[in-house]
Amino acid sequence: MVRQFMINFVGTKYKESKELDNIDFSRYKYIIEPFAGSFGFSRYLYSDRAYKNIKYIFYDSDEELINFYNHIKHLINNNMLEDFINEYNNYVDYFKEHFKVKDKILNKVLIKKYIKTIENKFIVFMISRNILDSKYTICSYKYYKNLHIDDLDLIKNSDFIHQNFLTIDFTKYNKKESLFYLDPPYILSDNMNYKDKSLENIFEVILKLYKKNYKCMFIHSYNYLLDFVFKKYNYMSYEKKYGNTGNLSSHIVYYNP
Repeated sequence: MVRQFMINFVGTKYKESKELDNIDFSRYKYIIEPFAGSFGFSRYLYSDRAYKNIKYIFYDSDEELINFYNHIKHLINNNMLEDFINEYNNYVDYFKEHFKVKDKILNKVLIKKYIKTIENKFIVFMISRNILDSKYTICSYKYYKNLHIDDLDLIKNSDFIHQNFLTIDFTKYNKKESLFYLDPPYILSDNMNYKDKSLENIFEVILKLYKKNYKCMFIHSYNYLLDFVFKKYNYMSYEKKYGNTGNLSSHIVYYNP
C-alpha cells in the first residue's frame, strides 16, 4: 500500500530524515518545526522512530496551510475525514471527465474557473495545492485507506500555529527540553514568498538561536557562506538526489545537541 499524505509537497524531509538515525531525539519533550510545510521530520520521528510521547508544535507563515491542518484535525476528532476525502475524489472524477486534455493532463484554466463554484474552501485549498500548483495539471486521487494512521494521530495530537518565523517568541520554550527543526527556504532556490529581505533575516535569527544555546537542527544544501558562518555547528552531511533531475546535492546538518 502506498503511503500518501493529503497534500503534495516538493520537499522530501520525511525520506531524508533516516540519515539522522544515529541521534537520540527522545531526550526532548518538544519538537518545534517553525517551517512546517508537510512536517516530514516530525512524521518520521512519530512513525518510524516511535517518538509518540513528544509534543509536536508546527508554525508556518502560510495561513491557508495552517487553517487546513486545523480543519483536518477537527475532521479527525469528529470521524469526518473519510467523507472529506471522498468529496475531494468526487471532484477529481469530475475534472477527469470534463477537463481532460490528454492522458492525465487537465485544463488548468477551466479548473481554476470551476473551483470558484465550490463552497468548501478546504476542498478548494486541497485542489489548488495538489492539482493547480504543479508544473503539469495532473489529477490524482487521495485514498482514506492509504493515509497512514500515524500521520493522522500526529495531526490530531499536535498544535498548528499561523505565525511568521521572525515573530516567534522562542523564550517561552525550555532550552533543554525543546528542539527546533529548521528547514527554511534554501538560498538560490525559488523563494518568491520571501521578499523585502525576510529570507536574509531568517538566517540572522537562526544564528542568534544557536548563539543563545537553543537546541537547533538546521539543514541546508551546501553553501560556502552559510557553512562559513555555521561551521562550528557542522554535525554531518549526506547526499540528496533530486528526482526531477537526478542531480546530487550535498546537504549539511548543523546541530547543537
